[in-house]
Amino acid sequence: MKIGPKITITVLCFSTIILFMGLISISQINQIAEPLKNDIPNSINELTHTSELDGHAQFIRYYDEVLTQSARNYAFTTDPKWEKRYREAEPLLDAHIKDAIEHGKEIDKQIFSSIDTANLLLVEMEYRSIDLVNDGQNQDAIKLLESEEYWNQKKIYEDGLREYSSFRNLEYNEALQASTEVLTLTTENTQKLLEEGSNLIFSLLAVFIGAATVLGFIIYRSIVNPIQNLESAANKISSGQYVKIDLKGDDEIHHLAESINKMVSAQNKAKELVISSEKKFRQLYETSPDLYRSINTDGKILNCNERYAKSLQYSKGEIIGSSIFDHVSMDTIDEMKESFRSWKNTGISNNHEVKMRRRDGSTFPALISASSMYDEKGILVASNTTIKDLTEINKAREQVQEEKTKRLTAIGELSARIAHDLRNPMSVIKNTMELVEDELNVESSPSLSKKFKRINRAITRINHQVDNVLDFVKNKPLQFENTSLSSILDFVIEKINVPADVTINLPKNDTEIFCDFEKLEIVFLNLITNAIQAMSNRGEIDIRFTDEESQIIIEIEDFGPGIPEKNRSQIFDPLFTTRQVGTGLGLPSCKNIVEKHGGTIEMKSRIDEGTTFVIKLPKKIDLVTVDMNR
Repeated sequence: MKIGPKITITVLCFSTIILFMGLISISQINQIAEPLKNDIPNSINELTHTSELDGHAQFIRYYDEVLTQSARNYAFTTDPKWEKRYREAEPLLDAHIKDAIEHGKEIDKQIFSSIDTANLLLVEMEYRSIDLVNDGQNQDAIKLLESEEYWNQKKIYEDGLREYSSFRNLEYNEALQASTEVLTLTTENTQKLLEEGSNLIFSLLAVFIGAATVLGFIIYRSIVNPIQNLESAANKISSGQYVKIDLKGDDEIHHLAESINKMVSAQNKAKELVISSEKKFRQLYETSPDLYRSINTDGKILNCNERYAKSLQYSKGEIIGSSIFDHVSMDTIDEMKESFRSWKNTGISNNHEVKMRRRDGSTFPALISASSMYDEKGILVASNTTIKDLTEINKAREQVQEEKTKRLTAIGELSARIAHDLRNPMSVIKNTMELVEDELNVESSPSLSKKFKRINRAITRINHQVDNVLDFVKNKPLQFENTSLSSILDFVIEKINVPADVTINLPKNDTEIFCDFEKLEIVFLNLITNAIQAMSNRGEIDIRFTDEESQIIIEIEDFGPGIPEKNRSQIFDPLFTTRQVGTGLGLPSCKNIVEKHGGTIEMKSRIDEGTTFVIKLPKKIDLVTVDMNR
């Protein structure tokens, strides 16, 4: 029964005086019921709504961490379980964000909408990184996840959650304080009104003292005592205790108690979700195949996973509190210091390769990357570091390189035999063509002259390819002498059958250099011939000499289509060629010859603008330190 009917039935049992007293009492009781009907339920509903949104925020934070770690672990390990975990968790995160937007207030909708926008961009980049890993482009996937765009969106995402947490904590505390104040004030007003009513009743009719006493007792038992219980429960909730209120009846106070119980239940669920999230994160941390550790800004290890401790042959107790520099080989201590400085200065440290040192002194190669943790003021306080053991990867690389070396050796020997077998027949063909050309007086027939020139160019190209093979595989010692670069260049130009539509702009200056004339001739011959072929026998080639204090710089520039980005790192690799013709040994021979002279060769290229080869040769060569048979 509601509070109003209880009081009305009691008052009707008395006489006119009691009716007057009852009317006064009803007025007072209605003043008590007003906050019970409006203020207190509204405060409790506000607390319940806040708790529900907090639950969504905790889920969003957890699933975001799962997505980030799964995408990164998949990029680093290519383990399919990370992709599966990512694809399972992504729809759950999206559902919590959408639910928070739908049920939140206007400011909540704004905050979660900004989080949703950042999440969509992050998910798009993370799915793109997964596709890159599936295409075998792990490094591109890692670059994408470590890109400035990615971390900008990550910051927007985290700032949104941080803004929500700050706003929501303030709102929750204000709501809880208001609810407590309403309950306390209601209790005080009720007690005050009851005391005044009792005094009035005793003043009006002493005869009805007994009845008034009974009425007061009924009111106290029906209203004040439950309110005091509510007050006590509210105080315990505000101090962090979680209690359940057990009140009998079907009045407003009972309904209020049920609302408080629902609020407490929602808070308990939210706490359980937080504990569950922390447990899952800890399990992910501990069971990762990579080595994990957390450090502070002083380089002290705050925590590590079992894989880290076992890999270094220590217990976790021995690891925690030690310095990160205690577990690094001395020959890579500088790399570790540089990685640490980079992280402290920028908050980022990616892919620093070092050697980790075990307890027994043995080492293993590792790749270190670190993500940062900040306090509420945005100050860097710690990092989570991922360390990948490169032992197996390096072994695989060595095996591939060994197989590649064996293959090149076999190909070189076979190519040398074939080249030797071709050289004599080609000489016979060339000499025969020259005799036939003289006998037929080819110059008098434009048609024949054109055909013979095509044959001569073909013979020259074949001889050039044969020479490339022999120059690459034979191990002839260098013969150093003082000579001018222009004389070598003139000899090469005279030897090349330059097409009519090709213009070679020679350097106006000359300089003397101590070198192997024949070997540098091979370098010029290869580079100029390649430039002519790159321009399809039409265009200009610029050749420049720059005489510096200790070295001479030679530049050979063409204005052809340029070399695609994907091929630039391979052009000096043996047998690599971007055309269907050629041996793929010309540029490796050039690199080999230049390095034997103690110099360097590099390439600069721009698509649709051309390619420049830059050779740097020292003016003086110490023959004692040069391996002539290298």
